Amino acid sequence: MNTNRELDQQLHRLRQQPLTLALDGVEERVWQQIAGRENRIQRAGVGLPFLLASVVAAFVWGIFSGGLAAPARSVSPPLLVEEMDVLPPEPGSLLP
Repeated sequence: MNTNRELDQQLHRLRQQPLTLALDGVEERVWQQIAGRENRIQRAGVGLPFLLASVVAAFVWGIFSGGLAAPARSVSPPLLVEEMDVLPPEPGSLLP
């Protein structure tokens, strides 16, 4: 019972004391948070087109550099296994 009386007295004292909130600079901090969020949104909007442009540029560069490397290969295509049946047997071989 004694504990309840002490709590009641503390609550009564707290209700009588004026509220002193530290509101200095609250508006400035809110505007800073809003500006920070807007900057992050704008940077995210700029980042996606830049990323897509980089991917397209790398793809086009790969096509052009691959096209330049293609003529360096031999002109005759390699002999495939399926074409071996068409060739005549060599003289002196065991194949009929």
